Amino acid sequence: FTLGTLYFAATLCVLIAPSEANDPFRLHDDLEARFNNQILAEYEAFYVYEHMAAYFSRPDVGLLGFAKFFKEAANEEVEHARKFTDFINKRDGRVVLQHVMLNSDTAPMKYDSVKDAIDLAIAKEMHVSRLIKELHFRASQLNDAQVSKGHLTLRDMKFFETTKRRGGVGDRSD
Repeated sequence: FTLGTLYFAATLCVLIAPSEANDPFRLHDDLEARFNNQILAEYEAFYVYEHMAAYFSRPDVGLLGFAKFFKEAANEEVEHARKFTDFINKRDGRVVLQHVMLNSDTAPMKYDSVKDAIDLAIAKEMHVSRLIKELHFRASQLNDAQVSKGHLTLRDMKFFETTKRRGGVGDRSD
């Protein structure tokens, strides 16, 4: 081996396995914390929507269309949390799952109307979306192109708003 070959090999090793401090692909610690908070928010939304689905499925409530809608929304939230988990892992970050703590304000035992449930769902979606926007803003400040160029939108807001305008009237069938 020549000195040039050893220098090239050493340089290649540094490029392939850089330290965490110098790795441009490693997730910044602040973004990692924000992604972990986002995962928590997604699981909180899952619990809220799953609770709503269970409530609307009860025989004494019987709003199966709303139950189906909220069950699908709950499943989406779990999928989002998993995608964030995968992203953190791909960026050599650490996933820290936190306890989901709900109270009677975020997951009441009953709803006076469908409108109340929809208002709560809209508030939850706005919270989750605000966190995503803040995460993207911080990523742009840190010049993290992989995060800042991504886009996530408020989904199903049109449905929520239309249903709210109708006074929470929904069908009782699947």
